[in-house]
Amino acid sequence: FGRFSLGEIAADNQITDFTITSDLWKTQIDVLSSRSTTMWRFPLETISNSEAGFERNYQGSTMLLWWPIQLAPGGVWEVTLTFDLKQLPA
Repeated sequence: FGRFSLGEIAADNQITDFTITSDLWKTQIDVLSSRSTTMWRFPLETISNSEAGFERNYQGSTMLLWWPIQLAPGGVWEVTLTFDLKQLPA
């Protein structure tokens, strides 16, 4: 895993942890999952019309964690997500 562009669309398999870093806000969020997961990541964008025509405007980043789950009746499935927020040095 490395650094990725905010506009990148990708799927990452067998993820148990990842880090989100904001250089602007000098913060870091470490995310840890108790179960291996697939993460889809993609930009959240809106479309606007300007003098130059239609434009895509970046609004934020989306990270979706998902697990293929099949439970028998009465079955139980659990996952724990741990978030660790850190302030980075200025």
